[in-house]
Amino acid sequence: MQEEHHEYDQHEEHDRQLRLPEQLQEPLEHLIPGAGLTVGRSTVAITNAERSGDWVVGRLHRQFLHVGGDPTLDLSVAPLDRGVPADGAVAFDSGLGWRVVETTDGWSFVGLRASRAYHAIAVDREWRTGTVFLPARLRAGIACPFPVAYPWEMLLFTSLLAHGHGAIVHATAVVVDGAGWVFAGPHRAGKSTLARLFKTRPDVTVLNDDRVAVRHVLGRWHVFGTPWAGSARLNADASAPIRGVCLIRHGRATRPTRLAPGRAAAALLARCLHPYWERAAASKLLDTIARLVTEVPCYDFPFAPRLGSVLRGLQAAER
Repeated sequence: MQEEHHEYDQHEEHDRQLRLPEQLQEPLEHLIPGAGLTVGRSTVAITNAERSGDWVVGRLHRQFLHVGGDPTLDLSVAPLDRGVPADGAVAFDSGLGWRVVETTDGWSFVGLRASRAYHAIAVDREWRTGTVFLPARLRAGIACPFPVAYPWEMLLFTSLLAHGHGAIVHATAVVVDGAGWVFAGPHRAGKSTLARLFKTRPDVTVLNDDRVAVRHVLGRWHVFGTPWAGSARLNADASAPIRGVCLIRHGRATRPTRLAPGRAAAALLARCLHPYWERAAASKLLDTIARLVTEVPCYDFPFAPRLGSVLRGLQAAER
């Protein structure tokens, strides 16, 4: 039950981020039809967008809108009034206006307003094909939002990455001298603080200040930027091999302590998005994190909010 509490906290935090003050809202940009969203070298693609005009997306998503990932989930677009496949058991109810229904063929992710569906995505059990169901106002005309938006893209990638030896982690991540460092922690642990500190260094890439993807590819563990930035609004479509995972908290000084795999696994799992609706994906996520913490050094990482102190802490961790 404790892990579910953490997961609800994460969805609530993202729900707050969607309602940004006007001065923080991002301008929309046009996108040609037929593109896809790629995170952690996996892709959610729109394959038959039969509509006039372009999709529009926010600045933070723009750099991730390309295809070519493996695995790829190909989605077609259909009218909402055609009917959403939703005959089955409710596998997960967020309590935040969306639920997941397990159907005969796979899963339906359904957004509800006044107990009626206003947006839905149905995917098959192999996570290869699916359909986005949209109302007419989101399928016609110009300047329509990209059809796979929050929270749907994160939900899809939560399962998609779990099947590909990966996970979405509530963390800041940076690339320093070609090495990726992951700083995982709950709300107010200091993720955006760290991102802002590292942003002052032109030789450091901030991959994201709130959500990152980790995945085992090409024989190594990598960390990837994602579109889902936090209050610092920092992200990059880049990746790096992971040098270390730091479980962060505020402290008077920066003193990293190496964690045993068992402690690291419990702490890191609490920071992951879990595919509660799908038993196979949830099991694979557990295996992925168990493997990651045995192959990548993990640290308890209290830190002082000074860049020099944090950098010295990373140097100490590597010794």
